[in-house]
Amino acid sequence: MAPASHAFPQSATNHPSPPRSLGAWQSGFGRDNGDFGRLGSNGGRDADWAISLTEGQNQILEKIVEGEPLSIILDALAIMIEAHSDKALYCSFLLFDAAENCLRHGAAPSLPKAYCEQLDGVVIGPNVGSCGTAAYLTASVTVEDISVDPLWDDFSEMALTFGLRSCWSTPVLGKDGKLLATMGIYHPFPHCPDP
Repeated sequence: MAPASHAFPQSATNHPSPPRSLGAWQSGFGRDNGDFGRLGSNGGRDADWAISLTEGQNQILEKIVEGEPLSIILDALAIMIEAHSDKALYCSFLLFDAAENCLRHGAAPSLPKAYCEQLDGVVIGPNVGSCGTAAYLTASVTVEDISVDPLWDDFSEMALTFGLRSCWSTPVLGKDGKLLATMGIYHPFPHCPDP
């Protein structure tokens, strides 16, 4: 059976709507909110995992209160997400440039710099990988296997060169419902989120 990509309009799922803001994301990590399932678990040591997650959230909130630049905050958030997963993954944030209708690099501390540079400025659209499509649809997009998914036709060679095999993305929307950014989760192997 061939892996499939999925765009999940919020109204088409049986799960709660995804968080609408970065603050909601921060308070929602570690909960099964239906978008990507629980990002991590540590084999029965859930109390330790929860404490570590809370500490990470507090560190990010401190950075926000202290007025750290957005790039520093997003890097810390990506690192926290990666650290709290029980599978190898790489987290990225792409910021929406409304004037150019494209995505700009926001943070991706574990992805190769050359990959991030090649994606910087990609115009959003209906078949623009996971993040470009999620931004275009303002809906979560899951691609289980980049090598065979039509959403990645124009980008798969580049992604595979860097060892990236799956990518899920969800849009970050402002209070007014307008697109602000996307968050992407990459794996070095074909993979779907846990239900």
